[in-house]
Amino acid sequence: NLAAHAIRSDVRRRVRQQTQLLRRRMEEESARADRQTSLEKERGRVLMAINSRLPIDQVLGMITDFITKRLDGLDCRYELASSGPPAADPTSLCGRCCRDIRSVSGERLGTLILACEEKQLSAVARFQVLDIGASLAALAIDNRRLYEGLIRRSEYDQLHEVPNRAY
Repeated sequence: NLAAHAIRSDVRRRVRQQTQLLRRRMEEESARADRQTSLEKERGRVLMAINSRLPIDQVLGMITDFITKRLDGLDCRYELASSGPPAADPTSLCGRCCRDIRSVSGERLGTLILACEEKQLSAVARFQVLDIGASLAALAIDNRRLYEGLIRRSEYDQLHEVPNRAY
C-alpha cells in the first residue's frame, strides 16, 4: 500500500511537471504568434507608407523602426548616399552591421547601420533582417524617385525645361 501511494505521488508530480511545461510552451507560442502578428501589421504599414506621399525621411524612419522591433530593440539608422559620403567606413564600425541600400539598377542609395554586439544576435538573423530592411528602403527610394520624375515630366516641358499648362 505504501509503495502504491509513492508511485501515485510520483506520477502526480510528473504529470504536474509536464502540465507546467506544456502550459509554458503554449504561452511562449502564443506570445510568439502575437509578436509575429504585430510585426506583420507593422510591415503592412511600412508598405503602405512606401506607396504614400509621406516624406522619404519619415518612410525610412518607419523602416528603421521596423528593423529595431524585429531585432528586439537594437538601434538601427540610415544614411542616404545623396547626403554625402558615409560618416564612417562600414568595415571600421566595431560591433556594427551595415547593409548597402541598392536600387534595381545597382546604384548605391544609402546604408542601413545596425548597432549591436556580436553576441546579442546571430549574424544570420541580423543579415536577414537588414536585407529585408534594405530592400524595403530601396523600394521606397526608387518609388519616390519614379513618382517625382512623373510629376516633373507632367508639369514641365521636356525640351525647354519650362513649366507647361498643367503646371
